[in-house]
Amino acid sequence: MGGWDDDLGHHLGHQSLNTIEILDWDESNHGSQWIKSPSKMPMKVNGHTLVTFNDKLYLIGGNGNLDTIWEGSFDKLSNTVTWVKLGLRLQKKRERHFSFVISNQIISFGGRYYGEDYGEDFIEILEEKELKQGPKLPCRLDNYYDQAVLDRKNRIIITSEKHGLIIYDHEVGKFQSFPNFKLREVRTRYAAILQ
Repeated sequence: MGGWDDDLGHHLGHQSLNTIEILDWDESNHGSQWIKSPSKMPMKVNGHTLVTFNDKLYLIGGNGNLDTIWEGSFDKLSNTVTWVKLGLRLQKKRERHFSFVISNQIISFGGRYYGEDYGEDFIEILEEKELKQGPKLPCRLDNYYDQAVLDRKNRIIITSEKHGLIIYDHEVGKFQSFPNFKLREVRTRYAAILQ
C-alpha cells in the first residue's frame, strides 16, 4: 500500500502513491498474481507503517509531515479497503518509523520528523483507540539507518550501525543498549532477520 514511485523518471519528479495491490496467495495455484484494488489509500503516502490488529489495518504517519492514524477495513470479496481517520495525533509527524503489535497494543517509535524540533522521542502506544506515551528512546532511530524485529518474547530487537544493539522490552517498559555491538560496515536501508 502506498510507497514512492521511482518509475516516473527524473524529469517528472518522484511522487507518493495511493494505490493498493493485493496478493491472494494460494500455494496450490501457481498462477497467483498481484491485483490492483479498486480502493485507494486515504492520501498519497510513503515512509508510513502499516500493521494489522483485530482484523483491521492501521496506517500510521508517513510523508514526513503526517501525525495521523487511519483505520482500514478490508473486504476480501471485493478486495476493497474502507478507511476511517482516527481522532488521534501522534506526538511527532513520523516518517521511516517503526510500528509493531504487542500484547493488544500498537507500538510506534522513531523515524525522522520534518519542520520540528527533534527533541526527545518516546514510544507511542495505541490501545483501545487511546494514544499513550511510553518510555523515552535512548537515541534517534529511523528505518533508513536502523532495523527492528520482534523476538519470541515480544521484545523489539534493534540493530544500528551508529548505536549498536538496542532491546526494548515492552512488558517491562525499558530499553537496554549495547553500544559495542555496532554493525561492522556502514549500511543504510538494510534488512534484518531474527532466527
